[in-house]
Amino acid sequence: MLWYDNRTYLPCDLLVKMDIASMHCGLETRSPLLDHEVIEYCAALPVELKVKNRMGKYLLKKLAERYCPVEFVHRRKDGLWQTTGRMAARGVAADARRHSTQSERHVAS
Repeated sequence: MLWYDNRTYLPCDLLVKMDIASMHCGLETRSPLLDHEVIEYCAALPVELKVKNRMGKYLLKKLAERYCPVEFVHRRKDGLWQTTGRMAARGVAADARRHSTQSERHVAS
C-alpha cells in the first residue's frame, strides 16, 4: 500500500494539488521529505517502523515527539478547507471590527 501511494496518489493527486494551489498564490513550495535520498532511506526501513498499531508515519511521529508537544503530533487531521474557512471567518470579523472602529473615529472627528 505504501509503495502504491508513492507511485500513484502522491504524484498524481497530492503534488498536483499543491502545485496548483501554490501557483495560484504565487508561492514557491518545497517538499523536503521527498528528497530522493530520504525516500530511498525510508523505503529500505522495515514496515514496522512506518506503520504501528494502524498509525502511519510512526517513526516520523516518534521523532517529532522529541521536539513538539505530544498533543500536537498526535492530533486528528483538520481538513484544509475547514481550517481556511475558520481563518477566513476570523479575518473577516477582524477586518469588520477594524473598519468599523476606523469609521467611528472618522465620524467623531
